[in-house]
Amino acid sequence: AVSATDWATWDDTYWFVQNHNAAYREANLNLEALKSLKVNFLGIFDSAGQKIWGQLYDFKINQEMVLPELSGDRWPADHPLVWLPHVDSEARGLLVTAAGPLLMAAKPVLTSNREGPVRGSVVLGSFLDSAAIATQTQVNLTISILDDALLESAEVAAAVRELGNTGGIVIREGVDTDQVYRVLPDLFGKPAVLLRIDAPKA
Repeated sequence: AVSATDWATWDDTYWFVQNHNAAYREANLNLEALKSLKVNFLGIFDSAGQKIWGQLYDFKINQEMVLPELSGDRWPADHPLVWLPHVDSEARGLLVTAAGPLLMAAKPVLTSNREGPVRGSVVLGSFLDSAAIATQTQVNLTISILDDALLESAEVAAAVRELGNTGGIVIREGVDTDQVYRVLPDLFGKPAVLLRIDAPKA
């Protein structure tokens, strides 16, 4: 979200959304931009949902990607990542895709002085890497798409039903290890991802 703000609150972006000038495109919109932002997706949209520029890249396999959830030249005008009508609007959350969940953030395109009218949105996305998070936080973390998690076991299914949209946690106590579950919603408010931490009692 911080990086999206930096790009969206910038006179150069503000004018690019309106005039699509080649100088901005050549100087800023390339693979190096995604690398420096440490994201997999960068998209710039006008206020009608028209994609002016967008790229999705998988750095693990060094290949550009196409996903139906992020493709198309025009997104619905009421899509939460492009419907940012006010200067203080924002969107952030999970977007479940065929390649896994993405952490998404979007900010309205404004002048460098944070003035409108809003001209569109800058959207950034990064794949949710459970292994990297587990290493960083030093916990045994499992992240599952909810549809898949429901098939894992009766216990997992029961935890998901109990959690619903509450935003709380469920703890299943074991002899040596406890399982801690939490459900995260997607951008549209629907339960999307199941987190599970295996916490040794020691």
